[in-house]
Amino acid sequence: MAFNQKQIGNTFERKIAKELSLWIWNDPHVLKREPTSGAVKTVYYGDIYPIKDTGWDHYPFYMEVKHGYEKNLPTLFNFNIIKTWWYKCVLESSQSNGQDIILLIYNPTGKRGVILATNQLLNIPYTCILNIEPHLVYIYDYKKMISDYDFETVFK
Repeated sequence: MAFNQKQIGNTFERKIAKELSLWIWNDPHVLKREPTSGAVKTVYYGDIYPIKDTGWDHYPFYMEVKHGYEKNLPTLFNFNIIKTWWYKCVLESSQSNGQDIILLIYNPTGKRGVILATNQLLNIPYTCILNIEPHLVYIYDYKKMISDYDFETVFK
């Protein structure tokens, strides 16, 4: 069965939700992909949000997940696609109830690495820093982060 880009993106969002749920809570069912790709705003904003009790007083993450967009593959000299998504993240997270840690997870293709762009300086080495007003945006290797480090170390 052939997959179209929307199906591939939806599958990628579900995969990221499960990976992060396992990484943070050791439970694959805490986070869920928003079925309308973040279009419906209920309690949480973004593509991925908790559906179970996190055990936290406050859920701080706004998560945007992207897959594909090979024609717009970012480089250090041209990261316009990241800027466009980043501004959307900043706008929507500002409308949320305190989801001020932005996690933009992007997989340009299945062959390249997955990146994490965030407004947080994490406790692991970053790949690069982009100055996208109003933030410095730190770029990390997503796969390395979840395979080599535990959540508590990264987000102290």
